[in-house]
Formats: sequence, structure tokens, C-alpha cells
Amino acid sequence: MPNLFSPARLQPPPPTNHYRWLPASLLLAFALVVMPVMFSPPTATSTAVADVAAGETATSAVRDGDFESLAAGVSAASSPWRFTRRQSDRTVHVGQAGEHETAVRLCGVPNCQDQLAQEIKPPLGHRALTLVYSLRTETAKAPGNGCEDNFVVRVTVGNGSAETVGRSCEEVAVSDAFAQHRIDITALAAQAVQAKQPLRMTFVGRTTAATASTHYWLDDVAVLGMDRPPGPANVRVSSGGFSAYSEPHVAVDPKNPERLVGASKFFTDNSSYGFRVGVFSSDDGGRSWSERGILPGLEAFTITSDPVVAFGPDGEVYVAVIAATEIKPEEEATDLLAEAIAPDTRANGGWGVFTYRSNDGGETFAAPVKVDIGSFDDKEWLAVDVSNSPHRGNVYVVWQDNCVTSFSRSTDGGRTFSPRKTLLTACAGAQVAVGPDGAIYVLGPTYTPHPDVATYRLTISRDGGRTFDEPRAVIQVAVMPRQLNGGFRAAALPALAVAPDTGDLVVVWNDDRNGNVNIWLSRSTDGGTRFSEPIHVNDIARGDQFQPSLAIAAGGTVVVSWFDRRADPENRLADVYIARSTDGGRRFGPAVRVSTQQLDPSLAAPPAPSGNLFFGDYQGLAITGEAVIPFWNDPRTGLQQIWSARIPLSELPEKP
Repeated sequence: MPNLFSPARLQPPPPTNHYRWLPASLLLAFALVVMPVMFSPPTATSTAVADVAAGETATSAVRDGDFESLAAGVSAASSPWRFTRRQSDRTVHVGQAGEHETAVRLCGVPNCQDQLAQEIKPPLGHRALTLVYSLRTETAKAPGNGCEDNFVVRVTVGNGSAETVGRSCEEVAVSDAFAQHRIDITALAAQAVQAKQPLRMTFVGRTTAATASTHYWLDDVAVLGMDRPPGPANVRVSSGGFSAYSEPHVAVDPKNPERLVGASKFFTDNSSYGFRVGVFSSDDGGRSWSERGILPGLEAFTITSDPVVAFGPDGEVYVAVIAATEIKPEEEATDLLAEAIAPDTRANGGWGVFTYRSNDGGETFAAPVKVDIGSFDDKEWLAVDVSNSPHRGNVYVVWQDNCVTSFSRSTDGGRTFSPRKTLLTACAGAQVAVGPDGAIYVLGPTYTPHPDVATYRLTISRDGGRTFDEPRAVIQVAVMPRQLNGGFRAAALPALAVAPDTGDLVVVWNDDRNGNVNIWLSRSTDGGTRFSEPIHVNDIARGDQFQPSLAIAAGGTVVVSWFDRRADPENRLADVYIARSTDGGRRFGPAVRVSTQQLDPSLAAPPAPSGNLFFGDYQGLAITGEAVIPFWNDPRTGLQQIWSARIPLSELPEKP
């Protein structure tokens, strides 16, 4: 396999713009004081402090040596490192075409916690600082065994408490290549400048099991100073109190466009793949956010997952979730999205769909209401009728149970729900939306008889969900790969929306019909009878474009956002892009970059039971007043967090 990160990609800006440690041996030399006798036992020492603005450190470096950890049982406090001026008998690392030959090995033996540290004095000013390092994980473990071993990056301001900004697990190993990771440390550096304290970065390899056998190889560590690219301000939504956040969704109050409520998975433990659903709220149009915590009331279930948010016509907020419990280890997860759920929780009767309601804009929620209990209820979706139809205020939920899509409705504001009604044979990803006349549209993908081709089928109710017409095939999709470059799972979920004035239907999705993953769109102007030929939404097809989100406003405005790898020639790092159509989705203007820093979907991603990394299956997007709010999962700070931006629609270009 070719090297994913060539030397050209690691080339820093001019010397006045960066401080860099190359090779890894220079990093270690910063962390240790050279011993008078090279082969004497190491002793605890203080760390040298380097000035980022200086360009080069005055500390001498042993450039022709290598490093290895001492035997197990040596504590970090006694400096568990030694170095030599000659190559040791042990092979440090077999480099790729001469690269990474002096990479530092961390751990590899049971009950080990190797550390390597460096302190810097951040520069004054408002420039962005990015911590860059290359990591290779070497393990004999099979995927699916949890994170017994992991690699952690911590950043500390002065003598304060360490903040974990990066985490990698042995399950996510790229055994034949180094992978570069980037972490934005600008905010922490600003804290250090304000406190007049150095910034300490510590790299830790940890193995906790008696049978641990994972080696972490660290190389190419650098702190790069760079200017922010132009674009909208990015706002961190999550407060950071959990180990990861993913699968964000967001909705806007139709009576108050300044009020938004979002939800996501809140990971309580990455290593065991444990998570709950929590919520966020904004009362200023998405300019700032408050994290409201985990939704209570389903503690008897092992996990809650797959949040979807919708407002009712009078400002009430609904959040739909799935919940699972009852361990059944002998049953394997075989469904397309089964690995999105905590391991070994698929027993009959152990899965359910629930909704929450809030009457105060998402600050508090009433107890959850059961929609359904099934054998494998998964990937629910939610819509509320906000039209002036006779069914105004009805709440509609769809979900899949063992590749059958079911439907339930509430006519009393979410207090009770009807028994399930079977609508489609669709394994995962059914969507529900309501038109301006109260018509209910349910779209679901079927993956048979050809697993590489999905057929989207549509069924419609015009009597408030009492009856539905016969499902019809409307769109065919070339199913994208289940794993994208970087080792994270990719799910091809469609997004469906209905124009609030004309009733036109718009569907967006991922597929790779042209040999790479792109964003496609089709529309119907006759109530779902006929759909247009698919069009390409992303204006540049270079690299992967994935996880599209969709929002529609009156007057022909259609907005699509997605993750885009066009700027990375290695097709690994991604940005958030967005594009607008002013003619109902017929044509789109040039895409606009939203994220102000590239993100690495594989960084600090929880390992799913299958061994794939979990980056989430969908993102959020809402139109509020004259602005659009993308809502996405982003590990730029080293941990998965939820981010947003507020973009005036007038700043999104039209099709020329």
C-alpha cells in the first residue's frame, strides 16, 4: 500500500510561520536532558521549553540515534526512556521508502504506559496553531475486542489539568502505513498565552490488558502556524464533557426562527461503544449554543441512539430515538446499519422507538413516550405536520425492524401513538416528510436483489396516515462502499424534503455510479408521480463527497451540505461544503467551504463492534429566517465534537 502521507504533504510553511520537530528523535531530545554517560540509567528530568516563534530550538538533538521504551514496570515518573548515539540491535521501524526510520515506539508490552512530552511557548497573535503527527498502529488483535490498548494525546496549560485532545485505538490500525492526524490547539494556545504559561503536549501509549501486544509508532510531530481560510465563523456546539459526539440533527422553530434545537449521540465510553442521546439549544439563531445534557427516562435500556429533531406548529419540540437492551452474544449483526448499535443487544423485544416532547424550546423534556417495541427497531425518522391541513400537529414516525419499514402516528401531540403499520420492505434509511397540504411521504431504500444497487420506493398518505398507497420504485442508486478511506463506516442514507409552498419533493443521496462517491439529487413537481433524472450537486468530483444533508425553504430555495475531500490529494481529510439552488433544485451554484479547518474522520472515532470506526451516519441542516445552519460532527480539536455555522443565504452563490 502506498504511503498515505508523502513528504510533500508534510512540507511546512516558511520558517517564520511554524515550529516543527523533525524527526521524532528531536521531539524526544526536547523531553530529556542528555545524560553525561550515554548508557547510564535514566533519571527524571524537566522538559525543555521551546519558543514557537523562534523557528528552531537551542536544545541539542541526537539526530542519528533511536529510542525504545524500557522494560515493563518502570513508571513514567522515573523517565521511562533511554537513547543511544548508535543504531540499536533492535529494528526501530521498517520505513516506507526510507521514511519513518526513527519513529518512536510506545508500549507493546502488557500494563504499559509510555509517555513522550514536549513544551512550547505559543506565539502571540491570533493565528491558528495545528498539532500534526503521524501514527502507525501495529497489533495482532482481531477487530471487535474493544479498546484495551489506545494512544492518547494530552495538552496541558502550565501546571493545569491535562485535556485529552486525541485518542486512537488498536482496532483502527492501518498496519502498513503511517496516518497523519491534525489537531487544532489554537484555543488551548490562547489560554497559555493569557496565563503566561507554556503549553505541554504529551503522547501516551497505553496497554491495559495482560495479553496486550500493541505497538504505536509516532513520527513527524509538528506544530504548524497557519492563517484561517476565509469563510463563516465555526461555532462549537458541544461542551466537550463526553468522549465523543456524533450523528447530529437540528431543527428550527417555525414560529421563532431564532430558536433551534439539536441532538446527537453523546458517547459515555468510546472503548465499550457506549452512548446516549443528548440535546442542545440556541435562542440566537445558532450564533451560540447550550448543551442540555442526556435525555433521561430510558436508563433501563443499554443505549439510546439515532436522534431526529422536529418542531411542531406551535413551537413544541419532539426528539425521536431508538433504545436497545437485552444482551444476546450469539447473534451477529448482519444488517447494513447494525454495527451502529452497541454490541450484542439485538434480542427479540429488546429494541424500541420512543419520542420526547419539550414545551420550553428544548430546555426540559417530558418523560419519553413509547412508539413501538420490536425485535430490531432501527434508524427511525420523524416529521410533524406544521401545515394548515386538517392534520396539523400530527406526529409521524417511521423505522425499520429486520428490513421492514413501519409507521406510527400521534394525533394528540405525541402523548400516544398508534400501533405500527407496515409500509415498505426497506432495510435502513427510510425518510418521512409532510407537504403543505398535509400529505405524508415515506421513502425507503431496498437493497435486493442486487446488493450493489438500491431502489428507492415511495408511498404516500393523503388522509393523515390512516392509509397509504402502493409503494412505487422512483429512484435507483449505485450503493457506495461501506467503508471509506480512513477506516470509518459509510452509510448511504437518503434525505427527503418537501417545499413548504409548492409541495415539490427533493431527494439527495450518495452513490458511486461514476467510480467515486458523489452527491446526487432528484426532484418531483407532481406530488411524487415522476422524478427527474439525477443531477450532480457537488461541483467538483475529485475525492469523496459524502453524508449529504438537505433543507428547503419557500421560493425555490434548496440547500445541500456534505463532507468533501476535494482539497486532499490523498482523499483522507475532509471539509464541510454547502451549495444553494434558487430554482427548486434544478441547478446549483458553486459550492462554498464552511469548515475553517480540515477534519480527519478517523481521528478519535469510537470503534464499532465490526471493527470499523464510527463517524456517524448523518448530519444536520436547517434554514432559519434568511440564514442556513449546517450542523456537523468534527474532530478538529482531537475529539469528536458537534460544530455549526450561520451562513446568510445571500452569501451562497446562485447558478450563473
